[in-house]
Amino acid sequence: MDGCQIRGTDAKANNLGKYSDKERAAYIQQADERLMAIQGTIPLYQPATAHLLSTKVGGIHYGMLNYSLYKYAYWK
Repeated sequence: MDGCQIRGTDAKANNLGKYSDKERAAYIQQADERLMAIQGTIPLYQPATAHLLSTKVGGIHYGMLNYSLYKYAYWK
């Protein structure tokens, strides 16, 4: 990593601390390596499901896997 260019921006514009450009680039590299060692992937998509609930219907319970056995549903 070049100390003068970090992600296409001027390093001096982003360096508000007490570190030189080379020191800052080294710390950024260490932080990146540590982040990749701890958690290398970040989910870009998290599926979600919407369910309409009515007080007139009973017996429907959604679990962790978002499925329900509708054969146990009944009208109240």
